[in-house]
Amino acid sequence: MRAMAQGLLGLGAAVQSLQITRAELSGPSPENSELKLQGTVTVPEVFSVAEGSVTVQVGQKIFAFVLDASGGATRTGNSFQVRNADRSGVVRGGLMEFESTLSGRELKQELQIAGAPQTAAGAPPRLVPIAMSVDSVAHSANVQIKSFQKER
Repeated sequence: MRAMAQGLLGLGAAVQSLQITRAELSGPSPENSELKLQGTVTVPEVFSVAEGSVTVQVGQKIFAFVLDASGGATRTGNSFQVRNADRSGVVRGGLMEFESTLSGRELKQELQIAGAPQTAAGAPPRLVPIAMSVDSVAHSANVQIKSFQKER
């Protein structure tokens, strides 16, 4: 098994290889919530998504996916989708856009341990560490998660 490599892939040290542009926790109740993530991650200049492996880690909970030819994967109610793969399943330019939906009791527990989402009025926002690997290349970011309750 290969060791995890750092994910900067030729970028300067000041550039973060994982950018989370949206992190929202929503659902009819805290017990039945989904964490929706959207963002970008560095990949090789020409990256074929077919059978690529992606893991997303929130706290100690790891969600593992194997991508299909279009860059999608669904596993036990969780999903990951590459948004910028071309028709042949290739991401060009070294930056992969993605969306992921994560759920489950273990996710809820990890978010509670991290103190997110913060519900007390006036409380400072808490950052939650999110780690991702794409074909064994590691990336990480600290994310503020917004919480929304769906109407019943």
